[in-house]
Amino acid sequence: MATDQRWHCTKSRTNSTITGLAGYLINSGSSYDQAMEIILTANPEIDLREAQTSFLQALAKNSVV
Repeated sequence: MATDQRWHCTKSRTNSTITGLAGYLINSGSSYDQAMEIILTANPEIDLREAQTSFLQALAKNSVV
């Protein structure tokens, strides 16, 4: 991954990028907590809305890998 792409993703504060990344991690086998830990390690300043958090938790609960 090019440095500028990694910078964009880890420094993003947009909820769509963060939600998409968390969804990808969950669909790849991570739990909700694991996905959020990975994302918060990269950028501790994120702030998801309640609807996005609920969506990701439901996705993790229903995800079959």
